[in-house]
Amino acid sequence: MIRGSIIFHTDIARDFLLMEDILISKKPALIGPRSGGISGVFHGPLWLYINLPAYIIGQGNPVVVGWFWVFLFILSLCVTYWVGKKLVSKDVGLTSVLFVAISTSGSISSLFNPFGAFILSPFFFFLFVRYLQKQKVKYLLLCLFILGLIIQFQMAFGVPILVLASIPLLRSIIKSKKYLHILTPLILLIPLSTFILFDLRHQFLQTTSVMNYVRGVENMGKLKVSDVNFLLFIYSRVKEMTFSGIGMFTSGNVFISIFALLLILFFFIRVFPRKQNKLKDILFYIPYFYIGYWIITLVFKGTIWSYYYWPFFPILAIFFATLFHRQSNKYLTYLLITIFIFINGFFSLKSIISEKGNYIRTGSWLFYFSQAKTIYQDTKEDFGYYIYTADQYGYSSRYAMNYGQKLYSKNKAYPYQKKQTTYLIIFPSTNPYTSEHWWKKNQVKIDQNPDKVFKFSDGSYIEKYVLSDEEQKIQSDQNLINNLIFR
Repeated sequence: MIRGSIIFHTDIARDFLLMEDILISKKPALIGPRSGGISGVFHGPLWLYINLPAYIIGQGNPVVVGWFWVFLFILSLCVTYWVGKKLVSKDVGLTSVLFVAISTSGSISSLFNPFGAFILSPFFFFLFVRYLQKQKVKYLLLCLFILGLIIQFQMAFGVPILVLASIPLLRSIIKSKKYLHILTPLILLIPLSTFILFDLRHQFLQTTSVMNYVRGVENMGKLKVSDVNFLLFIYSRVKEMTFSGIGMFTSGNVFISIFALLLILFFFIRVFPRKQNKLKDILFYIPYFYIGYWIITLVFKGTIWSYYYWPFFPILAIFFATLFHRQSNKYLTYLLITIFIFINGFFSLKSIISEKGNYIRTGSWLFYFSQAKTIYQDTKEDFGYYIYTADQYGYSSRYAMNYGQKLYSKNKAYPYQKKQTTYLIIFPSTNPYTSEHWWKKNQVKIDQNPDKVFKFSDGSYIEKYVLSDEEQKIQSDQNLINNLIFR
């Protein structure tokens, strides 16, 4: 954050464009970014509104919002510590928060909507356990409300957890004979109200998309047992379930992950048979949710991205810390934890050290903004511009150009329009099915040598064209993606 070199990939840039749109249109947003799992389904807008005050204070400067992310990260540490302390002990709270701090601090510069679920997941688990222990309706209401907020942030995590939580919660209600508690899921209508309002306004788009997926009309990501690679698919998911959770703590290092997994299994075997009542729910329900999550997601054939299950991280940290602190030889346990943290911290810092002072690194906000400044400082008149990226969205460069317009208001920029001075911002693709040269000739409809070229260290470049009146009249392809229609 001191460098101001926050990561500015497509998802993060999209969020900034959405916040910009909220302020420009002055209309409330009912949905956030699209869900990658099912076409036509979107996350909630809560992440946008949480970041919006920082966005307004910084007048759209991503670095100011980045400093707000530092605050959110500290908040997540406080939540993890508090829950670990309340559920088990102060020592468990301290150890679990140390795991989270060391293993995830590198993510501060690239936060997006799943981090909201990351912050709230320990709260959900605390309230879930408290209800099972005391059967007080306030715990159940808060538990379900928090879970609704988690769904706002990350549906791919929140919805499976809601399904899994329903089974023991319903069992507890029936066992305690507090049947009125069955009505408590109605509180979900509050955090999920944006989804309901959106569907009412848009012919039940999301509901229809989900139903099409269930019925098999939409087959994207749908598992078929008859698939030839079914067993290979199951094997890959078991492998992900086994190592992905550990991999979040080990920076993905396979050998350290195997060692950590064996250590955890050893501790679990030793602790679980002689568990105390206080630890029963911790040692059972955390694995229940984690393993159950991977079982439920077997119905989805698509990729399970790491940010889908990232909110498990603080809960797993509490689980691991609980196991470590139940060992009789605490000195050996602390030694192993120290070695583990040191090695993980080394791998986490390695990539940062390797930058060798290159603050304007590829993919960072400063990089995209430096490209935008190159254009604004070069031009002496109003201009048009087009963006080519492999994903066809160009959100990162688009927001950098929008923000640059605020600082360089002398000359007006016209996105995806031809003017006498026209710039093409190009990120060459290695995909054999796409080509910047084809894009330029057949979609932008410019087929000539540029008047000037600006080259950058990552291989991207900006071409400047001075077009005649006749060349400006040649319309570019109307199907070019030049807005947030796909969010």
